Amino acid sequence: MAKPTAKKGLLCLGIVAVVTAGVLLVCGVSLSPGRTPSAPKLNVLFVTMDTTRADRLGCYGYPLDTTPNIDKLADKAVVFASAISQSAVTNTSHASMFTGLNPYHHDVRFLLDKRLAVLGDEHTTMAELFQQSGAQTAAFVSAVPASSEFGLDQGFDHFDETFERDGRVNQRRGDETADAAVAWLTGATEPFFTWVHFFDPHDPKLVPPTEVTAEFKPERLDDRDVLTRAIYDSEVYYMDMQIQRVLDVLERRGVSDRTIVVLVSDHGQGLGDHNWWHHGIIYQEQIHVPMIVSRPGGPTGLRVAARVSTIDLMPTLLAWAGIDEWLWPEMDGRDLTPMLSGSADEPVRLAYSDSTNMQTYAHFEEKTQKTDKLYCVMDDQWKLIYHQLRPGESELYDLVADPKELVNLFEVEAAARQRLMAELMSREPTIEEISGMEAPDMELIEKLKTLGYVD
Repeated sequence: MAKPTAKKGLLCLGIVAVVTAGVLLVCGVSLSPGRTPSAPKLNVLFVTMDTTRADRLGCYGYPLDTTPNIDKLADKAVVFASAISQSAVTNTSHASMFTGLNPYHHDVRFLLDKRLAVLGDEHTTMAELFQQSGAQTAAFVSAVPASSEFGLDQGFDHFDETFERDGRVNQRRGDETADAAVAWLTGATEPFFTWVHFFDPHDPKLVPPTEVTAEFKPERLDDRDVLTRAIYDSEVYYMDMQIQRVLDVLERRGVSDRTIVVLVSDHGQGLGDHNWWHHGIIYQEQIHVPMIVSRPGGPTGLRVAARVSTIDLMPTLLAWAGIDEWLWPEMDGRDLTPMLSGSADEPVRLAYSDSTNMQTYAHFEEKTQKTDKLYCVMDDQWKLIYHQLRPGESELYDLVADPKELVNLFEVEAAARQRLMAELMSREPTIEEISGMEAPDMELIEKLKTLGYVD
């Protein structure tokens, strides 16, 4: 698709309209005179689980009981076994989910440099389309990287980011976020679009109560790596508890049969794989994410093996909720409905992901520096990782034979390399900018320091 360039004519607060050249503009969407958007047919609860690896959920094969509530939902929903996030950085990944665009089309490429870190008003978000169609919209986020700092508040009537209590507390635990979401959902009018963002697995310091961590206490406490993984598992478990609290509100109100529920991660976490503990690079443990969708009257207990992307969520939800197609912006994502119906004409989907941040990540007192810009494209078997600054270090993996990405076949498998490289370059995804070339936003950097993003 061509890169979207049309600017929104107005900041959207509720529904604002202006007539120009005989065309009605509502928050930047062109409407024919006299056309009124149809009301959404279904509510949406959109839950993002920050930094949550797919392989740490029971429904994705993890042997420990970290996600009993999510697993129960998965039994009644559609589980996408091979979903790919478009970035392993929070603001970029959420921008893709909420616009249906790959990063090279929405231009949220950095975290520490606001030139390319903030979602521009020229892009239309999923929340804006529900808002324009008459839904009540609300968001409850748990940390700065998912906040209004990065333009992710577009389209929300109510945007709760109260972790900013004193300018130094830049995240909150899942119970606080769930408290706020439960209170709002208890009195929300239908239809509604609600985003709830949990941050617990991101930070080893954001620990659950001791009765939860005790359940995952390792035999050896003197092995820091083992302890870090145990803390991570306890945080996933605690997040699972808070997600259930939010789901319980839907049951109590009797609106579950009118509400689409989405559980998806923005990215995973290294946890020592590929000698990397944080996130921000694009091996599978960081971009293969859990994606579970429950639709009233839709398939139940279905597991989809084919490759999909998190950008596919926006067109799928718009279709399921009955959002008028003439409101839809251009999107890279595709409606997943044909895949769920077993359409023989459904083409193989390629997935794209990138990581253009160049920054230092912290794991306790150790620092890990990312010094290249990475771009990835994959099909159901082959995965290419292109290194922009050091092309000679580019990588190619056979994900069927080598799911852990241990054997680089870039110099060996010429046909797969050439095919995927041509596909990647046809998208023109690369950027020349380096994060930090201009004067940094020191206030933002100070906030991100507390979350381990900055040395």
